[in-house]
Amino acid sequence: MSESVRRFDLALQRSHLYVYTAATVTGLIAARLHVFELRFSIAATGWVIACTSALIFHELYRRGVSRQILNPLWLVVDIALVDAGIYATGGIHSPWFIWFLPIAAAAAFAAGKRAAHIVSFASAVSYIGVLMPMGQATLFNDVFLLAVTRMLFLFGASYFFLAGIGNLQEKRLLIRKLEANEARKVDELTRLTQELRRRSQEIADANRRIQEADRLKSQ
Repeated sequence: MSESVRRFDLALQRSHLYVYTAATVTGLIAARLHVFELRFSIAATGWVIACTSALIFHELYRRGVSRQILNPLWLVVDIALVDAGIYATGGIHSPWFIWFLPIAAAAAFAAGKRAAHIVSFASAVSYIGVLMPMGQATLFNDVFLLAVTRMLFLFGASYFFLAGIGNLQEKRLLIRKLEANEARKVDELTRLTQELRRRSQEIADANRRIQEADRLKSQ
């Protein structure tokens, strides 16, 4: 993993702290306005768990753990945290599902277009997966259809936005990879040049010693 990509991953995990805080504050304000019920203790506990997960992933990235391993893990954690928020704020009656969109955007930004599409699908499945155990959704009932429609509107409306982010990120990663390859080629060329210079100097020194030896023999 190149240094620039590692710095990007670290910055993304630090930004999670702000997003989690914003989500918690927004939830408390909505509860205060009676949009849904949310106890402060539950909100505070969720905030602590979320921020702790971001700090853990930040440390793992800092230690050089592969982003191919960590990226899917923190995306799963993010989806699970949104699911917990939906469950805590009333299920189908909660607007908390909107937080699935920032996760898909983060996936596009961190891993590209394909990751964003996978996260979008996983978010939709997990949303229905939360509503069913709550006893609100059954297969093809009104709540089920409403949940599906919400996901279609949410990710359908943002499809080109997410695809654009993903395309830009894939190009950025490609540029970083090309830059890293060029840097390695320059380093290798520099090493070979230095080695050639050293060998040339050794040959020149050997020639001088041979010429000096011949001169002494001829005397």
